Amino acid sequence: MSKLLHLALTDDEEAAFTFLRQLWEDKDFTDVTLEVGGGEEIHCHSVILAAASPVLRWNLLKSRQSQTCLDLDKEDSCSALVLKKLIEFMYIGECQLPEREIQKLLDIGDRLQVQGLCLPREGGREEEAQEEMEGRANIINT
Repeated sequence: MSKLLHLALTDDEEAAFTFLRQLWEDKDFTDVTLEVGGGEEIHCHSVILAAASPVLRWNLLKSRQSQTCLDLDKEDSCSALVLKKLIEFMYIGECQLPEREIQKLLDIGDRLQVQGLCLPREGGREEEAQEEMEGRANIINT
């Protein structure tokens, strides 16, 4: 009988973020296009969007088309910069943007239920959740 060997990356979390950063930067194999005001397009990977946001996952499942075009500007009024930074956050878990744009990013992140940017949906913790989001904004700001 053959012995099973276990292969693993030495720092799997770091490697995963490296892979995601490469996907974000290269834009190879994108299969979905997000449109923002002025007709600007952001090409993304549907699997990343679906994993980061149940709202986007639902929209993608509903459309079920290759090269799907989601027009977020109809539902969530935001600048191209804020949307790009939100998508960057979905891919690599961090982003930098001007302080005046932080609240817009947090608002759309909450509306789209983006992991790491949305308020908990369970009742009874509204003040605690708001303080957590304000703390998160300070961390992003620095």
